[in-house]
Amino acid sequence: LAGEGAGGYSDYPIFNSPDSFAEAMKNAGIDIVTTANNHCMDKRAAGLLRTIDVLDSLGIEHIGTYKIAEDRENILIKDVNGIKIAFLSYTYGTNGIPAPEGYLVNMLDENLIKNDISRAKAEGADFIVVLPHMGVEYETYTRDAYKEWADKMFEAGADIVVASHPHVLQPMEFKEVDNGDGTTRDCFVIYSMGNFISSQTTPPRNAGIILNINIKKEGEMRPEISQVSFVPIWTQFRNVNEQDHFIVRSVYEMLSLPDNVLRETVRKKDIDRLWQIHSET
Repeated sequence: LAGEGAGGYSDYPIFNSPDSFAEAMKNAGIDIVTTANNHCMDKRAAGLLRTIDVLDSLGIEHIGTYKIAEDRENILIKDVNGIKIAFLSYTYGTNGIPAPEGYLVNMLDENLIKNDISRAKAEGADFIVVLPHMGVEYETYTRDAYKEWADKMFEAGADIVVASHPHVLQPMEFKEVDNGDGTTRDCFVIYSMGNFISSQTTPPRNAGIILNINIKKEGEMRPEISQVSFVPIWTQFRNVNEQDHFIVRSVYEMLSLPDNVLRETVRKKDIDRLWQIHSET
């Protein structure tokens, strides 16, 4: 969100989105975003800083990029129905564009992650969520290197890892993690939720999921993950009249429509794609 004056709005490979995109996120009910990703330096430090200003003006909390060193030291901990959840994020890189100050972008660094998780615990976090930007674009499987990164985060004390970057759906799993004191805990990782809304219109990039994670806490017991569920989604980009029409659709909801309504809403080829997403997901 570098502003229209920063060379205009642009897409790949140098991204710059209008402020209305952030406004739409706010109106959709998004509370927290991670800003640490490989494109966060596309418009250099000025673009990164203005992005933070826009999010701040809308009251959208954010993690992963920072205006001053002191901000990076603050751990974002949210009290959600009495459970204190810490959110942390990191990126594998910035497409070769260096940040002039080290605190501007959280990089995927083992010591940094360990220290942040340790500080989150010291500040009273009951549960720790890490949102790393990592993985290989368009691969539907997860390479061992990224499984190892998730394991390192769990060993350091993370409970949930939700990764991004591949733009396609990758596996999810529960992992039993040794706490180091003779006890274990169940952790959860998903390596990519796919795309939510994008202009990547070809399969499998036009699909993803909305992920739901339920956490429960009983009495003085440590919180635990009680359930994980998901809704398969598909980005429609043309209507039945072949006009551009970008909208996120629930696959379940679409396939539950009466046949005549579905045929009036999406093209025949898209109905086939909806069934394919249902099966593949």
